[in-house]
Amino acid sequence: MEALVLSPAWLDFGTARAGAEPQEQSFTLINAGNTEVVVHGHDEIIDSYDPDDGHIFEVDADPVLALQPGESQDVTVRFRPPTQGLWDARIDVNNGAEVLQLSGRGAAAVIGATAPARVSTLFGCRAEMPFEIFNQGDLPLHVTDIDLLSPDPTWSLHLDPSPFQLGPGDRTTVQVSFAPSWDITTGGLRNALVQVVSDDPLTPELAIRVEALAYEGVRIEEGFTYRPGHSVDLLVVADTDGVLSLYAERLADNIGVLVGILEDNNIAVQLAGLTGADICPSSEPAWTAGDASLASRRAALSAALEGDTGPGSEMLVEHAIAALSARPSCLSGFLRPDAQLHVIVLAGGPDGSPRPPEAQLIELHNAVPAASDVAVSAVIPTTDSGCAGTTYGAGYADMAIDSAGAIADLCAPSLDGAMEAIAGASLRVASGGLRYVLREAPDPDSLAVQVDGSTFTEWTYDPRDQAIIFGADTAPSTGAEVGIAYSPELDCRSF
Repeated sequence: MEALVLSPAWLDFGTARAGAEPQEQSFTLINAGNTEVVVHGHDEIIDSYDPDDGHIFEVDADPVLALQPGESQDVTVRFRPPTQGLWDARIDVNNGAEVLQLSGRGAAAVIGATAPARVSTLFGCRAEMPFEIFNQGDLPLHVTDIDLLSPDPTWSLHLDPSPFQLGPGDRTTVQVSFAPSWDITTGGLRNALVQVVSDDPLTPELAIRVEALAYEGVRIEEGFTYRPGHSVDLLVVADTDGVLSLYAERLADNIGVLVGILEDNNIAVQLAGLTGADICPSSEPAWTAGDASLASRRAALSAALEGDTGPGSEMLVEHAIAALSARPSCLSGFLRPDAQLHVIVLAGGPDGSPRPPEAQLIELHNAVPAASDVAVSAVIPTTDSGCAGTTYGAGYADMAIDSAGAIADLCAPSLDGAMEAIAGASLRVASGGLRYVLREAPDPDSLAVQVDGSTFTEWTYDPRDQAIIFGADTAPSTGAEVGIAYSPELDCRSF
């Protein structure tokens, strides 16, 4: 007769610390009969846990035992709780002929966290996202590290230095800040992970997701054509002897093309005229200021260029030097400080000065020490044969070349091309710095500048007068299209 006895019928492991070494107890299988008993099922735990994660209770024994009459076998059971909780299971021996009940309690630190609320904020403002970490276990929780897992610099973490300890039921607040910056090109939903490392045996690394919505507020766009401006004082010195008086009148009639080009490029123009007959004009209007009408400028220049040049008419740059050196009795109010002096010579032959061109240029500079630049442009015959009895304007051409001025053909059918070339000699000094005042005070971090459709970074912002400053050395080219976009200065407390 078979008689299998299992003793005891219940193993209670009491309380075991989760994550520690397992606790062990044993039960005994006894053959109390007089025939051999084959034992099975004693190594199988019947519980509700996922076997892929391992059993809370484990048995270390051969799956089949043969016990002779009177023979017994001890079997060891291990209890390894993964976390805090009450655990129970059973072992059915020989299909339930004998049943062993198992129970135990786990003690652990158990981490928990509240879900951070999603926030929304404008670019340039900051939103706070606090959440709590707490210990819902019955052992102290040791937090060894808290880290923000995000390459996005708009997120930041504020907390006391770890490690720290939370007793059972204790809580602490973790502060996460979200401050979307203007180097993020678009708004939208953004997220990051806060990782908390602790001695919770079941969840040693807890990842907490934080989410925030970044959006742009009002966006202002301004644009302008880059014309940094300058002041140019044009001094026309003409030989008006004989047939050249007609060319001088023609030059006066076309001066509007030159002035128009310069003013379109934000250049303030002042104009005066001299001839050899009167190198120190005293009658008004000898010159006109920048706010005068084009008609009055043309009339003033025509009046200044009337008459016979008389003796010495072939030394036009020398006449300019004499008149400029005699200021203010001559050309009162001409030349403005830091303006370019641009001498336009109209001659029907070579320069008659006994001094070489380079010496005259030096004297011209000496006559106007406050000028930012000095240029000579020559409206002369450009070939030896010339026209209407004129010949090549040697000497004047040399001065134009040496001073980066223009050489225009006196004999051309139209002077429009000559006016454009002469304007170019003044436009070259119009490049440089510019101070652009914005319509509204911006959030400085929101400023974005483009030049001709491409991002441009060579600028600074001056909050004193809410101005964008373009430096002379790195300025956009004259005529470039500049676009500035920004958001108004924000009071983030209202969001």
